[in-house]
Amino acid sequence: MLNPAIRWQPFITELRKELETAQRKHHTLGLILVEIRQFPSLNLLHGFNRVEALVRKVQGRLTDALPKGAPASRLGPDRLAIILPDVTLPELLAVAARKLAARLAEPYRVEGEELLINPCIGIAHSPDHGESAEALMAEADHALASARDMAMPYAIAGKAAEDWLRALHLEQELENALAKDDLLLYYQPQIDLRSGQPCGAEALMRWAHGADNMVTPETFIPVAETTGKIVGLTEWALNTAIRQVIDLDYAATELSISVNVSASSLYDPDLVMTVESGLAIWGLAPGRLTIEITESALMRNPTLCFEHLSRLRALGVRVAIDDFGTGFSSLAYFKTVPADEVKIDQSFIKHMAGDAEDARIVQLIIDLSHTFGLKVVAEGVENGEALARLRELGCDIAQGYHLARPLDYRNYKRWLAEFNPV
Repeated sequence: MLNPAIRWQPFITELRKELETAQRKHHTLGLILVEIRQFPSLNLLHGFNRVEALVRKVQGRLTDALPKGAPASRLGPDRLAIILPDVTLPELLAVAARKLAARLAEPYRVEGEELLINPCIGIAHSPDHGESAEALMAEADHALASARDMAMPYAIAGKAAEDWLRALHLEQELENALAKDDLLLYYQPQIDLRSGQPCGAEALMRWAHGADNMVTPETFIPVAETTGKIVGLTEWALNTAIRQVIDLDYAATELSISVNVSASSLYDPDLVMTVESGLAIWGLAPGRLTIEITESALMRNPTLCFEHLSRLRALGVRVAIDDFGTGFSSLAYFKTVPADEVKIDQSFIKHMAGDAEDARIVQLIIDLSHTFGLKVVAEGVENGEALARLRELGCDIAQGYHLARPLDYRNYKRWLAEFNPV
């Protein structure tokens, strides 16, 4: 636990003020503590004056690395703190911590000498980890101690040590999977319901974990988000999908590819640059790439989400709203959401034939989407009856087990070569 110190009082006062504002506006507030692990040995090796200059450089780099208006405060000889008054998504704090740890560990030039530090970061956010300044500081300090004890670059409050160790182990395995090319994409074919021909596919990430164990995203994506690994996985998925779709032409048709982007990646400011560079490197026309986001991710911060989606569409990339119809505010965003298509959640498609209410919902979504110039993709088409009904209702595109199960790249190419119109 933190011992109160007079020099911390201005920071505690500021934290209380920011907490009150965040609570009034229903914002998430983040608190980041940074500790320089080897501070005593640095003093012995380089002397007090040089190390003081080093800490000031660390403080400046910390301030520059995070959003404007969030200056770093020094709480002690080897400890710094920063307040993030409006966190878009709590999950993004892991991404920020990972980047911050790497940035702070880069060399510093002090009085002509190159010095290095080994930063340790503890993170807490309100209201989840405390609603008072003292509680939030205690939780961030506990997270900092966990990171120090487990020799990790950072830790977030609220996770037990064993949870962090499991996450760290899985994160290391993910690193190895990327290096060994054990991650791969499966493709769920999509059919144009007017022509009956393939028009593209949805890319689904899989992890070949052992000889006979294929791990689905539901298992490893949450860990990737909490450890900040999601950024690297998203970049891999985008580049792999873009590279592979170039060779997937069917009957002179330039097939499209849809890539799912998690909420954490959607709000990452580097996402647009990642997409733009991937398109440029592989030479894919932007209109052949669709970025899929869930409706729930869109709702978490519509303003920032709309900004990032608008930038993607400015590149020529298409945007799809996945699991459409499950959110409570779907219709409110029809006029303003920067999207090109909606994907009707499979729960409606599955029971459409025998449930008149689900059929009416599907018809409503199709009609409203077309009114606003959006294409409609039906997910989870599992029988011919559902396919025929979707055609009657004017749905544009369908995917599901009745048409094809997800296929690895080689088998998807074979499926395209052997395809008969439906």
